[in-house]
Parts: sequence; structure tokens; C-alpha cells
Amino acid sequence: MENPFLELNNTLHEVLMKVNLVLQSNLNQDGLDKDEFVLIDKAVEYLGLKESTLYTYTRNKRLRHYKRGGRVYFKKSELNAFIEKGLVEERSSKLK
Repeated sequence: MENPFLELNNTLHEVLMKVNLVLQSNLNQDGLDKDEFVLIDKAVEYLGLKESTLYTYTRNKRLRHYKRGGRVYFKKSELNAFIEKGLVEERSSKLK
């Protein structure tokens, strides 16, 4: 008779592998959660902007942000959306 604990261990391993796949699907290429909140220093680094520019964007409501305990937070997914709003379309090249 096969060891029942071995079968249970194999099943548990399969379940853990599936859970890991689900968790990884919500991660970006940096291994960070897409909806992870970052502070201003990380947002500045990510966007390549000056801190003063970022504060101007938040003050003018150009960039979504969250405040808690005197700190300003940004969602990584919303920073990506902000970048995507700046999409510049290619001009179609028409041959004459």
C-alpha cells in the first residue's frame, strides 16, 4: 500500500503551485503588486520627474493620489495609467 502522506504531500504541492501562479498573475515585471502603493520618492523615481513637479500634478489633480497620516501615496497601476495618457500616436506615412 502506498504511503497516504506521500499522496497528500503531492496534492498539497500541486495546490501550492497553482496558488503561486495566481499570485504571480497580479505582479508586474518588477515582481511588485500592480496595485501596490508607493510613496512620493518611489513615484518620482518611477516617473522620472522632480518631486516638485509631482506635487504640482497632485495639487492640480492631474495625478491621482492618496493621503494618510501626512504622507502622499500613489498606486503603481495609476502611475502606469498616467504614463499611458501621454501616448503619442505614430503619423501614418502616406506615399505620394
